[in-house]
This record gives sequence, C-alpha cells and structure tokens, in this order.
Amino acid sequence: MLAAKTALTTRVDICKTYPSGEKGSEWREGIVARYMKITAPGQNKLSKILPKPDDKPRKKRGGTKKQNQKLKFEMTMQRKLQNKVAFGVNAQLEDMQTGKGLGMIGVAGGLRVQK
Repeated sequence: MLAAKTALTTRVDICKTYPSGEKGSEWREGIVARYMKITAPGQNKLSKILPKPDDKPRKKRGGTKKQNQKLKFEMTMQRKLQNKVAFGVNAQLEDMQTGKGLGMIGVAGGLRVQK
C-alpha cells in the first residue's frame, strides 16, 4: 500500500501537475488514516471456518496387477541385509578398505557370499 502510493506521488511530482502539493497532502492523509485503522489495537483476526470432514471410507484400488508391480520394484533380501550394519572393528575395517561393505550378508544364517 505504502509503496504504491509513494510511486504515484513521485509520478505526480515529476509531472508537476499539482505544483502546490495539494494532491500529495491528500494522499498522505489517506495513507496515515488507513495505517492507523490497520494497526489499531483490539481488532480480532477473522478465522476461516474449516469445512466438514468426509467420513466416508476411500476407495482403494489394487489387485494382482498392482501387487505384481510392487513385487517387481521391491527391495531384494540381499539389499536389505547389505543395508544392515554389523557393529565392531571388522565392519569398520571392511568399510574403510573397500568403501562398500557387505553389511549382514553371510552373518548368522543370512545369505552366503561365494568367493
């Protein structure tokens, strides 16, 4: 609001359509009055009422096609075991040397690594 009115007053001053400054004084009074009205204490903000929620159960689509697609992109058991990290010195050394650890593969009945 203030920036727009300031821009208008500068245009009027540049064009010198009101050399006495009457229009600028009028706009200044309007700006001050509006600012005082906006910043007056004791005004409550209007709160927007939320709409009534839908309690209907939503339709869930699926079926064999969707299940097969999920299985196609599912994380493999090998990748899941690789993401688990064993605690201890051996795990730290393995990660430091190769930069990529095998995680829990081959530990306690998991997948075995063939050499």
